[in-house]
Amino acid sequence: MIVLDTNVLVRLATADDPVQAGEAKTCLVKARTLGEEVFVPSGAVMECVWTLAKGYGFSAHDIAEFIERFADIDGVALEHEECVLAAARAYALRGDFPDLLFLELAKEKEATCLVTFDRTLQALSEGFAVAPAAYAGL
Repeated sequence: MIVLDTNVLVRLATADDPVQAGEAKTCLVKARTLGEEVFVPSGAVMECVWTLAKGYGFSAHDIAEFIERFADIDGVALEHEECVLAAARAYALRGDFPDLLFLELAKEKEATCLVTFDRTLQALSEGFAVAPAAYAGL
């Protein structure tokens, strides 16, 4: 197994440095040829989303599309893949990717709720994300 860092994902998404983008693609091909899994930590995906949005001006829709296409490559495994993909689909419509990922991870863990002071996140979650005071019955 090999693990990809954020900057490799960014090169694959942007090809802003043709040499590094080519090396990243070759790396994926070699891993596939050797039968090695390509693992991407969810933290690297979060950093990639932030970098593409803030540093490169990618739209949420384009970022979500990149994540979906990348996850579909044979031999690629995203950490918490179902959560990441669900968060990416929701992100394309509205919201903040990390918050949406936290929601999905909480649901994956079968949490009763996600406690947060973030009112936007509370509004996105239809009662699943609640304020500490609401959870504590204050």
